[in-house]
Amino acid sequence: MRVLTVSSFDIHGGAAKAAYRLHEGLQKFGVESKMVVQKKSSKDSSVFEFSNRESALYDKSFLEAYSKKTQTLFSTSAINHQRLIEYINNSNADIVHLHWIANGFISIENLLEIKKPLVWTLHDMWAFTGGCHYSETCHKYFLECDSCEVLKSYSSKDLSSINFQRKQDVYANLNNLNIIGLSHWISSCAQQSALLRKKNIVTLPNPIDTTVYKMLDKRQARDELGFSSNKKIVLYGAMNATEDPRKGYRFLEEASKKLDCDKYLFLIFGTVGNAQKPNTVYCGNIQDSAYLNKLYSCADVMVVPSVQENLSNAIMESLSSGTPVVAFDIGGNSDMVEHKKNGYLAKPFDANDLICGIEWVTKNINILSLSGNSRDKTMKNFSHEIVIPKYIQFYKDILRKNNIHGQTLGLSVDLKMTNMLVESLAVNCFATTNFSIKFNSFFNQIINLRSKAIIYGHGTVGKTIQALIPDSIIAFVDQKSTLISQDIQKGEVYSPANIPNMSFDKIIISVLGREEEIECYLTQTLHVNKEKIIRLSL
Repeated sequence: MRVLTVSSFDIHGGAAKAAYRLHEGLQKFGVESKMVVQKKSSKDSSVFEFSNRESALYDKSFLEAYSKKTQTLFSTSAINHQRLIEYINNSNADIVHLHWIANGFISIENLLEIKKPLVWTLHDMWAFTGGCHYSETCHKYFLECDSCEVLKSYSSKDLSSINFQRKQDVYANLNNLNIIGLSHWISSCAQQSALLRKKNIVTLPNPIDTTVYKMLDKRQARDELGFSSNKKIVLYGAMNATEDPRKGYRFLEEASKKLDCDKYLFLIFGTVGNAQKPNTVYCGNIQDSAYLNKLYSCADVMVVPSVQENLSNAIMESLSSGTPVVAFDIGGNSDMVEHKKNGYLAKPFDANDLICGIEWVTKNINILSLSGNSRDKTMKNFSHEIVIPKYIQFYKDILRKNNIHGQTLGLSVDLKMTNMLVESLAVNCFATTNFSIKFNSFFNQIINLRSKAIIYGHGTVGKTIQALIPDSIIAFVDQKSTLISQDIQKGEVYSPANIPNMSFDKIIISVLGREEEIECYLTQTLHVNKEKIIRLSL
């Protein structure tokens, strides 16, 4: 399978970083992934720059007539980029995956010229509005945009109205478009929008490399960064940390005035403008993921007071680092933060409740449990092993729908999954090619499974299989579990001795290296019909 990712940037900004992480994750799973961008900041040889900076300047010129416009980003994307379109259509890509494509990178009308299946990830609301990237308090996109609140316009024929009509005309003839919402909130907004409600919309989160953002020793992290261990550390950060109103710095600022400065220290990363507050350390813009991981790890709590947010990289990175998060209960925050389990969801825009959340986390006697829950949430919902197979399956479903068959549908993916499983389980005694051939047969049985199944083994392999075919999997059994019950809950892990209480069509053995032993146990001790067993025969 070959995927071409299209994004205005590769690693500059939150949306770009999320797109690049998916690009890297796909490559790790054997997908031939390339990325084309307007401005390249990385040194990655699989990222190609198609600069059209004059278009970015021209795109901004449309806003000169709206001098009272709010600070919310507004894009028009009216300038065609024919060189990019020719490259896309002449490429060998099976799927073209659009991400954040504003800043004049490509016009809306250009989308009609792309002759390949399109996937578009919604990093913000721009795809279904008249031009604003976040709608603030406006819901006109449900019907039709005009008299734009972001533009501070009172005209029914303003720029938002023109852009809305342009998108409506294009989308009506764009039959190869598939939409991914990163959060349940953004998917719901798209489904309610006049522009996208008739399109195929699914919810798939960004993946995160949990080997990069990992739990570190807090005391050691503080010592290495030079921070005192006597105070509770509150971390906050964003690309434009203090200047972007959407990021809600004003709420943190209000909270900081009411918290005891002898007990709390505030760390802020990102662009801060002229903001200089006492009892606050400004860490600047951070591009080094290892350093950022260390910063998350040294903090007691991460605060994300955004007033509108899709699927925050900062929240996901913090949780993956084992640091609980306090955020307003808005947007996609609840997809990641579980109230009083791995953080605190404050009442929207209530600075006092934000303070309650900070104190609830920092004074919690079960802080180690909160940290463990934070890491666990990420591992089970956003890690490469969980998320990337879902993207691959989504691509495959699109290609099948478009009647595109052949080797591009997955042999390289299967080979990479084989290598990943070999490495993770240290099964290095088998020749890679032979193992790959055998695994392809095993994989094809799984991916085409339409009946109800249970998985024997709750490790990396089992979780990956569950992520590939979640609708078919009833539950897990694992020798580490002692749970016995006739009331079978989806996704629960039971003792193998509970198998007689379970109704299933197939049982998938996901513990490589012990297949024969487990099959013998299932057939001879538990009297499971051998025809029901799916296993990798080495």
